[in-house]
Amino acid sequence: MRQVGDKKNSDYNTSGNPIDLVAALTAYDSLLSRYPTYKEGPQIQQVVIDGATYLSDDPAERYRIYVRQKLLFFERFNRNSEWARQNQDSPAVVKAADDSAAAYLETGARWLYSTARAANDREGVRRSLDYFVKFFQTYPERPQAYELNWSLATELRDLGDYERAYEEFMRVSNADRSQYREDAALEAVAAAQALVEMEQSGSRSPGRAQETQPPGGGR
Repeated sequence: MRQVGDKKNSDYNTSGNPIDLVAALTAYDSLLSRYPTYKEGPQIQQVVIDGATYLSDDPAERYRIYVRQKLLFFERFNRNSEWARQNQDSPAVVKAADDSAAAYLETGARWLYSTARAANDREGVRRSLDYFVKFFQTYPERPQAYELNWSLATELRDLGDYERAYEEFMRVSNADRSQYREDAALEAVAAAQALVEMEQSGSRSPGRAQETQPPGGGR
C-alpha cells in the first residue's frame, strides 16, 4: 500500500489529475489504519495532510479537511498513542511526532472553537472545548496548556455553566505557572456568586461537561 500511495502521489505530481491524488491518499489512509504502529506513519500522515488541501475547490471545505487530518495526526501519533508505545526504541522519532501532534491539536482546537463561535454554534463550541481538555491533559508542561484551560473556563462561564466554570477557574488560579492566576481567582468568586444566585432563584446550571484533570497532574 505504501508503494501504491507513492506511485499515485507521483502520478498526481506529474499529471495534476485529482483522481491520482484521491487514490494516493486512500492508499496511505488504508496503510495507517491497517498498520497503526508503522514507524514511518507520521511522515505518511503528513503527506495526507498536505494533499488533503487539494481535495475540494471550496476554500472553507479544504481547511476543514486540513484540520480533520491534523487532529487525526494527534490521535494517531501523540505521546500516549499505541504508535508511540510501539516505537519507544526510537525516542527522537517519537518526540518529533509528538511535537507535531501537539501543534496540530492546538491549531485544530482553536480553529474549531473560533469557527463555532463565529457561527453562534453552541454545541460546536462545546465539542471544540473537548480538544482544549485533550491538550492540557496530554501536554501539561506546555505554556499553552494554561491558556487553553483559561479559555475553557471563560467559555463555560459564557455558556452559563457556572459550576464547571468555577472549578476550572479555581484550577487555573492554583496553577503556579499560569499567568492567569489572579484573574482566574476573581472569576472563580464571580462564578460562585452566580451559582448562589441561581440556587436562590431556583435555576440550575447547565449539564456538566467532560471531567478534566489539572495540567501537571495536580494543583
